[in-house]
Amino acid sequence: LLHINLYHGVAKSSNDADFNYNSDGNIPAFLTPALVTLSNLVSVFGDNLLIVAGLLNLFRDYAEIHISYLNVGESVALYEASTNLLKAYCSNYVNGDRSIESYKGAKDDDENQQYDDVLSAIQLLNNIASKDFLDMNNDAGKVDGGVNVTDVVFFGLSQLLPLMSAGLLQYPKLTGQFFQLATFTVENYPNKLQTVPVGLVVGLAESMAWGVDHSDLD
Repeated sequence: LLHINLYHGVAKSSNDADFNYNSDGNIPAFLTPALVTLSNLVSVFGDNLLIVAGLLNLFRDYAEIHISYLNVGESVALYEASTNLLKAYCSNYVNGDRSIESYKGAKDDDENQQYDDVLSAIQLLNNIASKDFLDMNNDAGKVDGGVNVTDVVFFGLSQLLPLMSAGLLQYPKLTGQFFQLATFTVENYPNKLQTVPVGLVVGLAESMAWGVDHSDLD
């Protein structure tokens, strides 16, 4: 966990005002070779939610801070590692009991910690989707190597949907991030919906219907 936190600190240690992404030895150049190895840790420590959440937070923040500056090779590495991370994560937790009943009586902070891993996974996908939004008018989002933003977002959604129980969808922050992702996906990739598995389309439709039924009309 210490090593993960160190990498996380590196990912968060720059900002636009004081960092030159064109210089040698920049942060993406340092982190990119480590992304696959880091994502593989979920397969080894999948039963340790503290480590898993740390990895999800690392990838989420790295994507949020740096994704708009990544070159093609760095983007591909992030997409592939994120896909690997989400697949391993969901394979370990898709059958977990994440119902809201288990959180009744807990304080807000305790409740937030209970689903922090799910929230981080959704935020990671939202951050990756932002790359495609930025590149919508050019070919930067359609990278070589067989992986692109659209593939990662739809794959991630297919992995996360089984985790999104009605209980978890009652948390406003989690629900807001999830529907932001779902709405962006449906609005920007309608043609892709014709080629993805039917189960994914049905799952998205059911979650949207749940959102309509439980929306706050006030």
